[in-house]
Amino acid sequence: MKHRGTHNSRQPTTRTGVTTIEFAFVFSVFLFIVLGFFELGVMLVRHNLLADAAERVLREATVRGSESAAQQWGPAEISTNGSDSMINGVITPSVVMMAANQIQVDVQWPDGNNRPGSRVRVSLSYQHNAIVPYVWGADLLTLQAGCEARVSH
Repeated sequence: MKHRGTHNSRQPTTRTGVTTIEFAFVFSVFLFIVLGFFELGVMLVRHNLLADAAERVLREATVRGSESAAQQWGPAEISTNGSDSMINGVITPSVVMMAANQIQVDVQWPDGNNRPGSRVRVSLSYQHNAIVPYVWGADLLTLQAGCEARVSH
């Protein structure tokens, strides 16, 4: 006697290939998430390196004021890329994951002079090329770092 509603395990199912298609969808989403986290990690490391480079440039600017025995910086604004000979030696140890010539460096003296006690402001920017384009909505993202201090020498 056959019971209604039971399934005979010997009958072929009509779900052939469904597992493969489901795996393809799930794996592609998983891979997108993993690559997104990797991209985020690279961006965070580059941002930290950029912030360290900004602090290094700021330190150089604060000790090369009007009373410095070394080559003075300022009060004229400095706006250059990282390949400039004056800036390159300062930022190169910090920007190991970036090309120095792709970093925009701006140094300003808001008080209009480079005497001790005057302010100096440094800002750096870098165009980050996304490893996985369009994870964050664009393939180019601008990373920026900046700091400000007073001239000491």
